[in-house]
Amino acid sequence: HVSNPGQPTCWHVRDDGWMCASPCLNGALLTTAETPLQLRYLLYMHAGAVHPDRVAELAGSFRRLQPLRLEKSTVNHIRWQLVRG
Repeated sequence: HVSNPGQPTCWHVRDDGWMCASPCLNGALLTTAETPLQLRYLLYMHAGAVHPDRVAELAGSFRRLQPLRLEKSTVNHIRWQLVRG
């Protein structure tokens, strides 16, 4: 997401298929109670060739989405919930 610190994000990818975002690859990130770290990623999996128009459409939709946040749940037997916006 364009709001991620250090965008574009570097990725750590191994030859066994394991991968993860690596936002600290090029430098440290400082987080505090006043400025918590918030990272947003969208993983688009597809078969065959990449269609640039589809990627642009998905990226635009993702950019406009409000981020998810973690809140204590009000539902019985569920401690936490993700809420958009």
